[in-house]
Amino acid sequence: MTAAETPQLYLSFPPSLGEPPWQLKGFQKTTLPSGGKATVVLPLTPRDFSIWDVATHGWVGPADGLVFKVAVGSSSRDHRLTGNIVATGSTAADAAATADDDDGQSSAAASVSAAGRTTAAGGEVAAVAGVEE
Repeated sequence: MTAAETPQLYLSFPPSLGEPPWQLKGFQKTTLPSGGKATVVLPLTPRDFSIWDVATHGWVGPADGLVFKVAVGSSSRDHRLTGNIVATGSTAADAAATADDDDGQSSAAASVSAAGRTTAAGGEVAAVAGVEE
């Protein structure tokens, strides 16, 4: 028996930026046999951390030190993996990030790697979110 699971990657901007609470930034449908496992990579780009500036008519990256929440799950209300990403760039072109998982462990700059599990017919999907430079 096989089943499908679609891990979804959500990003939450700091409240001070006035953006919606959770924004879908990526997803990937994965088919697994019963009891099977898969790793899914869901990359984030610098633009994913940017907001549209109506005054300049362009994308503006986050200020250094802003903390974004990241979540992976099977829906917008089912976050099975969560963590934080700290902005380290001020424009969409050069924004990078570091991440902390729920245990407070930091990863290297411009790379977020956190594993979580979603299930599909008894199988597991480990989701990995990555920040691309």
